[in-house]
Amino acid sequence: MENIIFRKSWFRTLSRWEPARVAQFIKLLEDYINDRPIEITDGRILDLWDQVEPLLYSDREKYYNKVQTNRENGKKGGRPKNPQEPTETQRDIVGYEENPKNPKEKDKDKDNEIEKDNDIVITSGKEVLAENQKNLFQLLCDLFIHQGVSLEEAKENTISYMKLHTDEEVEDFINLNSNGLSQVK
Repeated sequence: MENIIFRKSWFRTLSRWEPARVAQFIKLLEDYINDRPIEITDGRILDLWDQVEPLLYSDREKYYNKVQTNRENGKKGGRPKNPQEPTETQRDIVGYEENPKNPKEKDKDKDNEIEKDNDIVITSGKEVLAENQKNLFQLLCDLFIHQGVSLEEAKENTISYMKLHTDEEVEDFINLNSNGLSQVK
């Protein structure tokens, strides 16, 4: 075994130690990996080693068991093939459905159709509000331009006015001052 899994809890402990003691612990790990005898003289290192060694041993056993399993599967031609059909437990997964043998025709009468009322598309409230704001902005901007203001000034005036007034107040202002411009419905 050439590698070990270095646990986060070990690092927390080692971060509180002085560098010389950490170096001794790392040397112990190296000795363990290379199957050399372990010699511990420091009590604090011994306390940590008593917790670390069983984990290292367990990791080593898991590693060698996996190696053995892979060897056996290799002798048989590789990893076992997955079954073609899902197992019974795989069929019990929520949302699993088999492909239908005779698919039904699509339902032409969908419940989520877009409804139209006087050429206004009814969608979510946010979209309607955004569209209404856009229309009010355009109408108010047109009104300012019609009164002889430049496009940039019209945009600035429109933004300022819309920040200070409700949509209804903006509509009333447009309707009162439009003089031939298209009316807000």
